[in-house]
Formats: sequence, structure tokens, C-alpha cells
Amino acid sequence: MENTIYGKNPNDNEEGKKNENFNGEIFPLVATKKAGLAYFLAILAPQILGGILLSLIGMIFDKNGNVYMFLGIFFTQLILLFAILFPMKFNLDDMKKQLRIKMPKHKMDLFMMIPLSLAVIFGLNFTTGLFLEFLKLFGYVAVDLPFPVIDSTVSYIFSIFIIALMPAVIEECLFRGIILRSFSKNSVWKGVLFSSFLFMLLHGNGQQTVYQFLVGMVLGIVAVKSNSLLPSILLHFCNNFFAISIGFIS
Repeated sequence: MENTIYGKNPNDNEEGKKNENFNGEIFPLVATKKAGLAYFLAILAPQILGGILLSLIGMIFDKNGNVYMFLGIFFTQLILLFAILFPMKFNLDDMKKQLRIKMPKHKMDLFMMIPLSLAVIFGLNFTTGLFLEFLKLFGYVAVDLPFPVIDSTVSYIFSIFIIALMPAVIEECLFRGIILRSFSKNSVWKGVLFSSFLFMLLHGNGQQTVYQFLVGMVLGIVAVKSNSLLPSILLHFCNNFFAISIGFIS
């Protein structure tokens, strides 16, 4: 079976065009212009709006304290949400339909995300150490990025919401929703690879470059195979949740 389902013009990228996922199911696409605008805003808006907000927050709270860091992450995620909603003209129903925010055909796909998230954490985490050693050959010095200290029940609960849940929903809508579905016009693998690459770039963590890319690949494959965004959202959440919980317990 031919891999794509389009009109006569192969360069047409209007809304409503479709491809097929790994199971041969219809895989609706998103206009490339929307994806480009969303990612542009996701890169630029946090630098401008986020910088202004953090400056104001820094006047009130200690920049090395948890409140400042939690608020910084919280507002960054809200800005990313704006980057998603603006190209969608703030139409939540249209966004839900286009991005396939729905229950997957096979409900077991959701339950499988819990063990899969553990497999991702323990199976791919070694890549961070290996890549760091590779970077050190070129004089790279590892730097600990600012991160909230999770040493109480309150900070743990805030972390679950702000660091685990919000990024899972918002980043999946951006990368596995808009971007992956936009660049899957000729091949869903192209969409998976490109969305993973942009996912890696947005995180901007040099030593986790390989890990972030591979995690993006897993999330992309899950989203395409299930033809739903909910399994990848759950997987992303579980990945963040377990990482936070392991750090909190240890």
C-alpha cells in the first residue's frame, strides 16, 4: 500500500490531508505553517516574556530558592501553551481534534506506558554518562543546571504538577501533536525524527542531548502507533514522575 494519502499536488500541506501510521490507520496532519509558527514562538517567547517575568520574580524572591525556580518553570510552560494555542487560534475543540487528544483504540496502550517509562529511564539513562565522557574529550565541563530542591512533601507535590504534569501535556501537544503531524506529510518517520530533534534542542541540556533525542523518538513512536496523544502524554508524565520520585526518595 502506498505510504501517503494526498490530493494530486504532492506539495500541498493544507489542513485535512492525511497519512497512515505504522498500523495503516488514517493519521491526520497539521499544516506546516502552524508548526513553524508554534516552534518559533516556543523558542522566542520564553526568551522575551520569560526573561521579563523572571526579572520581576527575581526582585521578590531569592533567585536560588525554590519559589523562584518553580515559578520560572511554571511561567515557561504557560508561555509554551500560548505558543500552541496561538497557531490554533485558541480553538480548543479544533486543537483536540487535530492533535488526536483522545482515548487510543486499544486501552491497554495506556497501561503499558508505566513499565515503558521505567524502561526508558533505566534503559536510556546511561547515554547521558557516555555522551558526557565524549564531550569531555573536547574540553566540555559538566554544569549542574538550576533545579528546585525537592526535600519536603510540599516541594514534591509542586514538582509533580509543575515539572511532571505540565510539561507532559504541553510539550506533547507541541512536539508529538503539532510538529510531528506537520512533518509526517511524506513519511511518519520523518515526523518522528524531526520532532525528536526539535524536542532535544528546546531542552538545551548539552550533556543530555542524546538522551533527550532518544526519549523524543520513543514518545513519537508511541504517538504514531497509538494514533492518539494520550499515551505519549502519560509516558512523558511517568518518565518525569519517576525521575522526580527517585530523586526525592534517595
